[in-house]
Order: sequence, then structure tokens, then C-alpha cells
Amino acid sequence: MAPTRHERFYFDDGNVVFLVEETLFNVHRYFLKRESPFFQEMFSMKSDEGRTDDNPILLEGTKSQEFACLLACLYPRTVGKVDEMLATEWALVLDFAIKWQFNDIRDLAVEQLKYVHTYSPTLALQIASARKHGMDGWYFHAVVKMCERGRAITPAEAEQLGLTETVRISAIRHKLHSGGGRPSLYAPSQSISVDSDQKHDIASELGLSRTLASPVPIGLACNLVFSITPPPPSIYD
Repeated sequence: MAPTRHERFYFDDGNVVFLVEETLFNVHRYFLKRESPFFQEMFSMKSDEGRTDDNPILLEGTKSQEFACLLACLYPRTVGKVDEMLATEWALVLDFAIKWQFNDIRDLAVEQLKYVHTYSPTLALQIASARKHGMDGWYFHAVVKMCERGRAITPAEAEQLGLTETVRISAIRHKLHSGGGRPSLYAPSQSISVDSDQKHDIASELGLSRTLASPVPIGLACNLVFSITPPPPSIYD
């Protein structure tokens, strides 16, 4: 089966062709070189690859949808605005921005993902992304908010977190919500407020520096471009 041209990111005046899965992308070297040392090095080598559809640069280990999400940051639909994408798509952008050294796009992806609020529907995704990339401050504050909320970790969130992270956070939540073994002070569906001493304990449990428990103003990122809607009631509420 012959590869097909991407409907959005195959430009007639593009000057480098990539093959991702079975999709061809024809974009501009200038933007890739400007934003990424990885692509600067790639294009510094003499090669005929990427000149035509018949001889594209093959990007292995990448899906066409993932590459398209990254390109959407370089080629937004509206000048000066960020494309609307799902939180999971921003997580993919973050992965590839770090992999290919797009530092500005990395910062943009973090800004769009960082919605650290007790009932943020993306807390598990934030924790997984922050942990994966060693962003300890973001990771810690997202874990604290998940520990404070009344709703238990759902199966979907557990899948995003992974077994080890789910067990670790569930244990911390149990200790906090049960009052450390004393009769419960909180109904299972109620949120709690974690004090500074408890935050220090959480940091220790996570193997992080206790200085992360110091007050840091983290809130809703500006210009969020994915929909934030409260999750429907469930047996985990």
C-alpha cells in the first residue's frame, strides 16, 4: 500500500519529507532547525533523504498522529493562538518535545497540562507525565491534590498511573483519610486539606526533597486549550 500525504501537514512548498507509519509529511526545515538541536544535527549531514516522496526520512517509533500533534505547535491553525487538543495529545507533545529537544514546545505542553486542582480530571495524566520526565515540583503538587480529594483512584486513572504509583498514592491517601490509624475524621467522599507537616511526609514517601513541600503558587495555566469538565458521578465518588 502506497503512503498517503497528510491532509494538513503536507505543504506544496515544504522542503523536507518525512514518512511516519504510512503517512507522508512535507514541512519546512527552517522551523525544525530553529526550534530543535536534534533536527539541526540531522540536517547538517549531507543526504538526499527527505528531498522527495520517493526518498523520505523515516521516523521510526513514532505514530503519524503523534507527529501531527507536535507539528500543530509549529503550524497553529490561527496565528498567535494554540490549537485545541486533548490533554492526552498534549502529553504526547511533551514526550516528543523532550525527545527531540524542542524546548519552547516542551514548556508550552507543560503549561497546557498543568491544571493542578483537587478535582482536575487530568491529575493522573499529570502525575504520570511529570514523573516520567523528572519534573519533581509539578509531580509533587499533583500527588498532593490527588491525596486531598475524596474520590478514590479510578481504574482509568490507575491505568495511567501504573501499578507502583497507584499503590504508593493509595497508601498515602489511606493514611491521610483515616487519620493515621485513628478513627476516621473524614467521610470517604469528602476532600481534605493537607497541612505542611503532612506535605513533608508525602515528599518523603515519594522519595522527593522535603523543600518541595514549601508553599509554591501553582494554579490554572493560562490559555488552556483542552476542555475541563467535572467527571460524572461514579461508585468512586
